[in-house]
Amino acid sequence: TALLYKGAAKNRLFRLTMKTLQYFEGKDLTKMNKKGDIDVSTIAVVEKVHDKEFGKNSFQVGGAGGMLYVTASNEVERNAWMFEIRRVCHSRNQPMSACYHPRVLDSKGRWGCCR
Repeated sequence: TALLYKGAAKNRLFRLTMKTLQYFEGKDLTKMNKKGDIDVSTIAVVEKVHDKEFGKNSFQVGGAGGMLYVTASNEVERNAWMFEIRRVCHSRNQPMSACYHPRVLDSKGRWGCCR
């Protein structure tokens, strides 16, 4: 699974707990370097991203802390991650947004789908 930034993808390992979605650098589970996390209570969006943005199997996790773009290895993995993140949010009675932007936010603060 890759964590995406504008212009560059970085391979990251992810761990979902009942409180956070964490991401790590490294390939060895015993020597991972934590790069960041998102408090599950701040997540309001877990949705697919338009294929033209990052290619197939991408999705976004967003909320008060900003937007995280992730590309899974395949559609099954993407759907499984989206399902599990939503499941954790729902189990905490976390309200999810009824709408979202299927395209990315550009450097000028404009959504690609709303131009």
